[in-house]
Amino acid sequence: MYFAMDVALKSLGLLAGAGVIGLFKDIEAYSTVVVYASGIDYSLFLISRFQEELETGTDIQRGVRDALGKAGAAIAASAATEIAGIGMMGFASSENSERPGSPSHSACWVMLLAVLTLTPALLRLAGRRAFWPHRPAAPVDERPNGLPAAPRENRFQRLWSASPRPCCAAPGHSG
Repeated sequence: MYFAMDVALKSLGLLAGAGVIGLFKDIEAYSTVVVYASGIDYSLFLISRFQEELETGTDIQRGVRDALGKAGAAIAASAATEIAGIGMMGFASSENSERPGSPSHSACWVMLLAVLTLTPALLRLAGRRAFWPHRPAAPVDERPNGLPAAPRENRFQRLWSASPRPCCAAPGHSG
């Protein structure tokens, strides 16, 4: 996210210098908070999908592609909602609300581009090492015996299944 934020701030400076947008003294802090918060969330979402793909025994290249295919639309839709919402601040009547709108939504575009391009590229380079010290299962053809790995126990699912249910969720309860 550091690189995305650096590109975003330099782009905002160029746009302000050309008179396209106006900047205010706190734009760096405001944009940094918005871009880092969103960028980290979206990147973690993509990384978790990549890890899920690897745990099924998928190879790294296909794992990145499938993770991006599964999570990319949700990330883009969420970012578009955020960008539109922040952009609406440009129509606010308060000076403190309208000024961050245009520059910050421009920074969010840069963040979205970084999440959908730089994050997958870094995951492809890092591969299973991205999850050190835990490494997801290698594909079947990379395992010494060629056999599929035993499925990993999902501790969260076991905990969730053992948790008590509210009285209204009990079968046969009429409410």
